Amino acid sequence: MSAQYPQERGGNRPSGRRSNRAYSAESRRPVSRRVRDRQNAGGANSRRVAQEASAYSLDPNADNSEYQKYSRSAAASRHSARSKAREFESSGHYVGQARKRRKRRRILAVVLSSLAVILVAGVAVAGGWLAKINGNLNSGIDSNLAAMLSGNSAASQPSYFLILGTDESEARDNDSSFGGTFRADTIILARVDPISKKVALVSIPRDTRVDLGGDYGVQKINAASTLGGASLAVQAVENLTGVDVDHYVEVNFDGFEGIVDSLGGIEVNVPIDINDSKAGGSLKKGKQTLNGKQALILCRSRHSYDSVGAGDVYRSANQRLVLTAIAKKMMSSDAATIANTVSTMSEYVTTDLSSTDILALAQAFQGFDTDSNMYTAQFPTTSQYLDNVWYEVADTDTWSAMKERMDAGESPAESNEVDSTTGTVLATTGNSSSSSSSSSSSSGSYSGKVSVLNGTSTSGLASKAASTISNLGFTTSTGNANTQDYTSTIVVYNDDSHQKGANAIVSALGCGSAVKNDGSYTVSGKFLVVLGSDYSG
Repeated sequence: MSAQYPQERGGNRPSGRRSNRAYSAESRRPVSRRVRDRQNAGGANSRRVAQEASAYSLDPNADNSEYQKYSRSAAASRHSARSKAREFESSGHYVGQARKRRKRRRILAVVLSSLAVILVAGVAVAGGWLAKINGNLNSGIDSNLAAMLSGNSAASQPSYFLILGTDESEARDNDSSFGGTFRADTIILARVDPISKKVALVSIPRDTRVDLGGDYGVQKINAASTLGGASLAVQAVENLTGVDVDHYVEVNFDGFEGIVDSLGGIEVNVPIDINDSKAGGSLKKGKQTLNGKQALILCRSRHSYDSVGAGDVYRSANQRLVLTAIAKKMMSSDAATIANTVSTMSEYVTTDLSSTDILALAQAFQGFDTDSNMYTAQFPTTSQYLDNVWYEVADTDTWSAMKERMDAGESPAESNEVDSTTGTVLATTGNSSSSSSSSSSSSGSYSGKVSVLNGTSTSGLASKAASTISNLGFTTSTGNANTQDYTSTIVVYNDDSHQKGANAIVSALGCGSAVKNDGSYTVSGKFLVVLGSDYSG
């Protein structure tokens, strides 16, 4: 009789093939991997027992009591393992956990699918938003203008910008008295250098005499955009200045207000009280936060200066003051505010730059120091009465020297200039020591004694002002004025030859005005400074 090995319950399976699916005895449904693992464990135990039993003799005449013991043990083991597997599968615990796992997987799949849809939709919306903004920004750039501009990357190399502010607005659109025509109220040639983070602004008087050629002939330069659009305006500025314009920016009254408001207002030291109905209202002098409407009043007002001199000179100076404040605020804003400002710009601004260009330029100028590296000046002209018309005629020699400095990345003006009567800042050279034409405030080139008196109730101001004035090269003494109710800072000088130094002190303090002594003041030394409440230190 041949030896017979104990067989697993259920008989032998064909060698070399295994069922792809394991079934429970009761339901014939596929069972879980966990149940199969338990069943396989039972089968492995049976095989182990059988292998161990082979070590015993199977001779029928031998004492096989130990073998019988192992055989019974194997059968019991197999029965126990399979019973537990069936019990676990049919239990409520298993069924509940399996259903929960399937539900969680379904929920996860839905969430992931939803996130994918949202992400794709967000990208599409963002792309559409940028496309809309770019379409708005570039809508006024025709082929003639595009061909004139260089199109270089303003965020990676120095570029010349022509900035045009027009008197167009929704109110004027609805006012038939303007005949549907609008002129350039602001004309600024700007050199923007993202490498050294320097900006130079030169205002061109709108009454500057130019020859537009063709059917137009001699005109005031602000008529160029009205007669021939942006391309003729660019051509007129290029012919006048000898500068190749790289980029064009045009903004109307409504857009200007919107830009300032999108930044949350701007900090400006208004030089004088403004009361000009033609400019849209009034402003009090002194440091303050201006909203869009108020900033526009300051930029438009010239009649507030009628008693002082040529209103356009002061108006241009205030326009540069406001642009400097806008640049300062924008460069210190967070990304969300900058993006919101760009979105607002797109509604009112015409430029060859894209939204990406503007954001890249803003990024390049992060940390921009407007006090040191933003220069302002007036294009040099003389007033002349020609052909029964008052024009501003270009001083070509003076401009040639200014342009040379400007091309070199320096201030176009040789020194700071502050109007002695109104305190209006007419030219700034910054405080950068790298510029050969940096202001006297950084060079310490002045000498002489300055008496600094505190005309306010705020203690310590005289010492602060004296420290600032000492940086100019002056020696200083401090004290208190006879009264503490001065509202405006004054710098008093005796001799006309000292006016330049007085203007330098006003510029360094950031407020006040230079006043020639009419005998009302006792000046011990070269200058007397009386601090008013407009000086904060």
